[in-house]
Amino acid sequence: MNSFELSFGLTSVILGLALTHMANAIRKLLLRGREVTWAPEPVMLAIVVLMMIVSVWMNQFSHNKTALSDALELLNVLRMLTLYFAAGFSLPEPEPCDDPKIDLLTYYDESRRFSFGSLAASLGIFALYNFITSPAEWRTDLSVKALPFTLWVVAMFVRRRWVNLLVLTFAITGTGLQLARIIT
Repeated sequence: MNSFELSFGLTSVILGLALTHMANAIRKLLLRGREVTWAPEPVMLAIVVLMMIVSVWMNQFSHNKTALSDALELLNVLRMLTLYFAAGFSLPEPEPCDDPKIDLLTYYDESRRFSFGSLAASLGIFALYNFITSPAEWRTDLSVKALPFTLWVVAMFVRRRWVNLLVLTFAITGTGLQLARIIT
């Protein structure tokens, strides 16, 4: 087994755990039934994170077929962990002994700085990783990541619901288009 296979295996486990965490949170919320007050924002955020995880995993496999240095591997793992954190913060994981009512909009407002902060950190680490692995393309990479980074920071600090819905709609559209390009 070469270092790429080890690296790909480790990052696949991290991303798989992120997806499992999200699936478990959705399962627990669905089991709570009418005790959950649903809101579009956390659901949209979960969709964005889901699409980003799938996109990153598919993109990583298609582009990184060479061995990585130890330092670069550490940076690669950090990239994946930021997505894991974003997945972990996207939806609550209620326990049976929690409050009988769960308001997803309240949860979203309380955790959005962590969720979008994780996504902003992810873009920053991805930009650094890409700068190291493809230094000639740093301007293109920066231009692609600047708008989403700005939107994540806006969503972290602006509490207006329409702004967050607009950011999430834009993110779903952009991530969906990116995922479609990778798949085809």
